[in-house]
Amino acid sequence: MSTWSRASIGRILRPPTVSSRHSITVKLCVGSQSNVREIVRGIATSQRVAQEPETPLSVFKSTSDLEVFGQASGFQKLGYIKDLPNGPRNYDLEVLEQSSALLALRARLNLSPAYDLSTLACALTCRTADLADTYVSNVPLSLLGNSLLHYYVSEYVMCTFPRLPIAIIESAVQGYIGSNTLTHVGRGWGIETAPRLIKSDGTLQEQLPLEELVGKLKFRNPVMAKVGTLTEYDTRSTRLLQGYSSAMGSAVRAIIAGVYLHSGSRAAKKFIADHILSRKLDISKLFAFDTPNRELARLCAREGLAPPISRMIAETGRTSSAPVYIVGIYSGSNLLGSAEGQSIREAEIRAAIRSLKAWYLYSPKNMLPSITEENPDIQFQPCFIDRGEIII
Repeated sequence: MSTWSRASIGRILRPPTVSSRHSITVKLCVGSQSNVREIVRGIATSQRVAQEPETPLSVFKSTSDLEVFGQASGFQKLGYIKDLPNGPRNYDLEVLEQSSALLALRARLNLSPAYDLSTLACALTCRTADLADTYVSNVPLSLLGNSLLHYYVSEYVMCTFPRLPIAIIESAVQGYIGSNTLTHVGRGWGIETAPRLIKSDGTLQEQLPLEELVGKLKFRNPVMAKVGTLTEYDTRSTRLLQGYSSAMGSAVRAIIAGVYLHSGSRAAKKFIADHILSRKLDISKLFAFDTPNRELARLCAREGLAPPISRMIAETGRTSSAPVYIVGIYSGSNLLGSAEGQSIREAEIRAAIRSLKAWYLYSPKNMLPSITEENPDIQFQPCFIDRGEIII
């Protein structure tokens, strides 16, 4: 990537006239053309908006969030920019203790008394929420929770099924911690959605008491309203919007991060095992083989086994309209797998697929490496590591 000099950046960032109402502070990273172009677009947008009438809003966005998320142009276009000297703050304890939804959520999740209500309320405030500037959002917690989920779930999948191909490992991990899965988890926890405070035209909705909002998921949904078969969408920039699945997923990740921060890694690992890894995921349905017979032959050659041979085990109704054949695949005298089909070819392919799945889904009784975090003195046994997937 080519670098830009400070002098050239200074010439680009010198606008003719910019209203003080739209002046912003941006942390500039020298050497990144994409960052410079983003800032230039923000300044160009602020010049256009400076000539437009102000929008009467009572919820404002701070410059700190602009520096973090790079949303200067979008926030300026909406007229949300206001200087908050002290930045976002935590919710008041009196408000949190009066929120029945927040207290009920903590009780349902059986969170420890060390888990602060302010952390739980922060986990329910997404970065696109109308209150995300006045109060701390869940972005840092969500990032930490995402790392924790990837670590513990990847460890579980790789140590439980050490022969899985990398594509299947990635699909299995996403099956456990993907946005759709975490949305179902959040719904199961009983997380409710708070109404939007600001309409698409900038006017305020009916104000609700703050104690009713802190215990609900707060985000800016692109769907404004549904009337019959018609749906009203927010036409603003997608940077200022967030879908329901994305918002619920970030809240679940943030709650998990709160468990880690307040109760430690052991409690976080148990929480993930109870709420995430306890869900049923059939990994055998993630496979898709193009040439199973050829792949099985390569596997036997790599492992030094006899070439696979298909043999008829049983059949019935050969002359009828619904015949059934049972074919087994043998490597020497060892039966690798068997399957049935309405034709010999179908049964042979199914038997090859079952043989490959039996190899890939091998599950030894490995000890998870993270067990040493709970008990450093435990006699840890190294995990089984396979030679890798078959390359055709």
